[in-house]
Amino acid sequence: MLAFFAKAEAPMENVTEKTAEKILRLLRENPSLTNKELAEKCGITEDGVYYQTKKMKSKGILCRIGGDKGGHWEIL
Repeated sequence: MLAFFAKAEAPMENVTEKTAEKILRLLRENPSLTNKELAEKCGITEDGVYYQTKKMKSKGILCRIGGDKGGHWEIL
């Protein structure tokens, strides 16, 4: 039983990576997507998108250019 629980923790990291990859793919297709639109397309909450984009911004992968309404995302 203990081995089962140890294995269950590892897939969460993969889910986070897959979500980040999905967000990047969507932003490559349409850099003007909002957090709400990204959340709908990824099947996660807006807070989840905010968390992912914040993490990618801190790693220098993603950058927001302009304001919330007229801006766009830039993948570095």
